[in-house]
Amino acid sequence: MITTDYLIIPSDLKAFANEGLRNVKNFIEEINEFRDQIGVSEINILGVLPSKIPTNSRYIQYTLPRRKAIIQERYNLPVMDSCIFQREDLAKCLDRTVLIDDIEVPNPISIFDYKSDEPSVEEFENLATEIISKV
Repeated sequence: MITTDYLIIPSDLKAFANEGLRNVKNFIEEINEFRDQIGVSEINILGVLPSKIPTNSRYIQYTLPRRKAIIQERYNLPVMDSCIFQREDLAKCLDRTVLIDDIEVPNPISIFDYKSDEPSVEEFENLATEIISKV
């Protein structure tokens, strides 16, 4: 955190996860004090990234906007426009493993390589575009 210029904070936007945002903000303030002492500019928070968001249309229409608003109002943090939804194929590409000497070792694969036509690919492309525009 001392060497980064930009920060994205992933969150599922649920109440307990949101409470952790206070700790993140406090930690960043402490880091920024140290950065100031060594003559480095503050960390630029690009935003809270809604992640593992349910794909239920009613949730997306009614609950998600309220949860985003809470982040901005209660925690005074920006929320990214991009959103990474909870999708089965995304979970599958992250849960891949290989056996090495009879030990199961994580071996995730990019969603771009796993299933390039998966909706998650577009979500990550949108995230990359948003990051580039903010940086």
